[in-house]
Formats: sequence, structure tokens, C-alpha cells
Amino acid sequence: MIELLISLLASSIIGIAIGLLGAGGSILVMPVLVYILGLPPTIATTYSLGIVGISSAIAAMRTSRDQKVNVKVIFTFAFPAMFSIMIMRAFIIPALPKVLGIGMLQISIDSFSMIILSILMLFSAQRMISQKKLQGDESHDISLSLLVLTGLFIGVLTGFTGIGGGFLIVPAMILIGRMNVKEAAFTSMILIAMNALPGFFVDILNGKNLEWGLFTLLTIASVFGGYAGIMLSKRIRQDLLRISFGIIIALLALFILIKELV
Repeated sequence: MIELLISLLASSIIGIAIGLLGAGGSILVMPVLVYILGLPPTIATTYSLGIVGISSAIAAMRTSRDQKVNVKVIFTFAFPAMFSIMIMRAFIIPALPKVLGIGMLQISIDSFSMIILSILMLFSAQRMISQKKLQGDESHDISLSLLVLTGLFIGVLTGFTGIGGGFLIVPAMILIGRMNVKEAAFTSMILIAMNALPGFFVDILNGKNLEWGLFTLLTIASVFGGYAGIMLSKRIRQDLLRISFGIIIALLALFILIKELV
């Protein structure tokens, strides 16, 4: 019972982060599912894709009235990402052995996926804590080929780790898509949903069994957190929020590394 309450609270915080930042919240889902609820990472990724995808889609719809949509950029990025994540979930992940041999080292695929996740979390934390502001150069044309390659790459990461990839999508939309920060955060919500939901549905079609009551509770908590995040975004300094959230992510990443390697 305590574990469920902690997980519901964490899901609300994840939703708040998605609503506030358009990125970062989804990266907390896997540690909650694996270390608090005790789900195997291979199953937790399915939960994560569904929770993150639904929460991001609803947050995007809630925000859409105030934002412009660059359809060309979204679909140039989204289709390659959707293609790679569905290939990962339908064919590559099921084909991976349960234990990987790396030289003399033997490591389970579950531990390997969590180590990869922790490295991505450290990268995300560094981006959030850094005071340097990303700025797109509007004097140059949008590189569609670079958007396609970035979409393919983030789709692979999403398929393997179960995260939405918003912490990579936001910088990509600013630097490659030539968006401002608010546009990039809104676009990130749309793209996270378009990335995560296809992978979730592929898993369900492949026979992944979920506890639907638990999934529904966590998703509802995340959705309501997203609404709160959107309302708070007009009142809270986002630079301080990003730094605080980045520190939390970094600490969680170090915990995962210690847990998996020691």
C-alpha cells in the first residue's frame, strides 16, 4: 500500500514536470516502476510507454489553444521515430538474450537497460542544471535530413529504455527545428506521445500482460499532475525548476548505477 501511494505521488510529479517543462518527467517513470513497485524492467518499459504517451498527449491537447504547431517539423521527426520504436519493440527487444556477454562480464538485459537509462538520466540532468540557454539560429533553414536522423535515434532510445525522450527532443526542436523554448516544450509533448504510444500498442499486441488497475491509477495521477504543471508554468520560474529537477534526476541516476553495479 505504501509503495502504491509513493508511486502515485511520483506519477503526479512526473505529470507536473511534463506540463511545466515538456521534458524530463518521463525519465523518472522507470525508476519508480522498477525500484518502488518491483516490476521487471522489460515489463516496466511497457507501463512507462503507456503512462508517458497518454499523459503527454493530454497535456499537449490542454496546451494547444495557446501554441502554434509546425506540422512539417513534427511529421519529419515523428515518422522515423515511430518506425524505429516499433521495430525495436516488435522485433529487436524480444530477440535480445536475457543475459548479455560483454567480454568476461555477464550482465542481464534488465540490468543493462537500467544502466543505459541511468547514463541518459545523467545527461538529462546535466542539460537541466546547465545555465547555458539553447538558442536556435533562425537565419538558417531547417535541416530535414538531420530531423529524420534525430527521430530515428530517439526512437531507438525510447524503444529500448521506455522513456519519452523529451530531454533530447526539446534541444533538437530548438537547435534543428528553429523553435523558441515554449514552442519546443509544446512540440515535445506531441512528439513524446507520438513516440511512446505506438511502442505501447505494439507491446500489447505482442501479448505483454499489464495490471490494468495499476496502470490506470498511475496514468490518472500523471494526467492530473500534467494539468497542475500547465497551470503552474505561468507562475514558477522555469530556470530554478529545471535546476532543482535536474539535481533530483542526477541523484536518482547515481542510485541506479550503485544498485546495478555494486
